[in-house]
Amino acid sequence: RTSCLHFTPTSASGVWTNYATMLEGRYGHSSWVSSAGLVLMGGYYYGPVDGASGADTTTEIVPSGGGNFSLVGNLVRHACAIADKDSTIITGGGDTMKVVARYNLQGHVENLPE
Repeated sequence: RTSCLHFTPTSASGVWTNYATMLEGRYGHSSWVSSAGLVLMGGYYYGPVDGASGADTTTEIVPSGGGNFSLVGNLVRHACAIADKDSTIITGGGDTMKVVARYNLQGHVENLPE
């Protein structure tokens, strides 16, 4: 459950391949393609007891596994990640309906108006 899969639309049904192994399983997360790699942000923990870890406030860069930073404020689950040059804007989601926050590879940059 720690596999990060990549979909390639080579045919009508496409092909799923293993892209990376994550430090912890997660689902319902947001993602951002950064200069350092694919950043997985927040989500639920996918383990013996769902929600039993800090997945909802953590990040992970795959496939390198490095560059992790913590998310601030509310839990980030099912949120939209909007790429903006060298950063991403997180908005919406199940637990962050009114949060609009910018992150870069070093972490939280600023909160933006709702």
